[in-house]
Amino acid sequence: RTLFCTQTSKQLKTDTKQNCYNLNRLSSRNSRDAWLTKLNTPRNAAFNGGLISHLPNKGAKVSKRRIKCVAESNDVENLSSQVRWLPELDLVGGLTQTEEFFGVEREDLKPDLTKKVMPLFPLGVCYIPGTDQVLQIFEPRYRAMFNDILFNGSRRFVITMVSQVDGRFAEVGVVFYLKDLKEVSEQTGDQIKYICEHEVIGRVKINKVLNPEAWKSRETYLKVEVEDMVDADAEEDVSEVEAKLVELFQSVVYMQMSVGQEVRFSEAISDSLQVGRGDSDGLWKTITLWQDFSHQRLISIQQDAQKRIQAVLMPFVEDGKKTASGQFIVNFDKLPMNIRAELKKIQDEGNEDMKQLMGDPYLPFQIILQSDRHGERISMLTSMVEEEQRRLQARVALKSLFQNPNE
Repeated sequence: RTLFCTQTSKQLKTDTKQNCYNLNRLSSRNSRDAWLTKLNTPRNAAFNGGLISHLPNKGAKVSKRRIKCVAESNDVENLSSQVRWLPELDLVGGLTQTEEFFGVEREDLKPDLTKKVMPLFPLGVCYIPGTDQVLQIFEPRYRAMFNDILFNGSRRFVITMVSQVDGRFAEVGVVFYLKDLKEVSEQTGDQIKYICEHEVIGRVKINKVLNPEAWKSRETYLKVEVEDMVDADAEEDVSEVEAKLVELFQSVVYMQMSVGQEVRFSEAISDSLQVGRGDSDGLWKTITLWQDFSHQRLISIQQDAQKRIQAVLMPFVEDGKKTASGQFIVNFDKLPMNIRAELKKIQDEGNEDMKQLMGDPYLPFQIILQSDRHGERISMLTSMVEEEQRRLQARVALKSLFQNPNE
């Protein structure tokens, strides 16, 4: 079904794999720096589709802008502090050479036989229960992992988020169930072994990593002791806050239409919102919907700024000069001051929106994922929707100032 509408396209596909690929590209450190680097009139800059990158990049000043995602005052560090992270891995196993030689086993790394042990695949993203995901497998250790889960019939493994700050793993991850696997080593020259389709079937709490030294050696995949996540408020009546979220969401959909927002929810979404309990449906469906919307808006903001920058710079492209990757070259020393000011204005306008979406855009959703209370997850998503409502209210107020009262 149609989830989003745009002014330039009647329908936006919300393919999960494509969304994740786009966001991974945009949320990488290099992309954030390229976007947030201020224009300091370097001698030369290259741009491809309008996104400016300085040549060379030495000495470029990167803006230390903060973002707001869940509540008004939350920045990246604050959001990260709200995520429950596992302790840093002991990459050497914590044994002396003598103990290792004689095969001494660490008691704290022995699995609890009453708990489940599952393979772990750490990634820099947060996946939501109930979604379908595609992974391309190329590392030897994960090729072995997929061979093992096929051989033993489990078809299950855990994916957990990795901190961009210190590399620690999130305590709460999701369970991937392998639905289909295609071997493509022959078609890809063995660069990619498998293309795998999965369903995210639930959440688990990671108690401990059983073979932490494998993370450094890369000789095999990690194994973790886990237990299923169970909500602590299963008997509580949260129908009132559920109804409030639906009403608020419907209000935002209407406001997006009234201001003609380029990336917006379709009107049909209002009648099919799910906010109830469920391991892979209900509220999780709406959380996924909001995550996809945030991703698409991030892409739209950047693409719009790229087009505007390209329109400004194209008249000043040096004839026949391109980088090895095909980017155009512009000499900023020769740009008129009014053109430099226009570029600065475009960048500043984009930053006002981008700074709310950049940083690590998965952190707010990881905070929701780790919650063991349905009512708390509703409150967190409500905060996100309220932030969008305030932004739209500001746009409506600004639009009314320039509207002809006789119309």
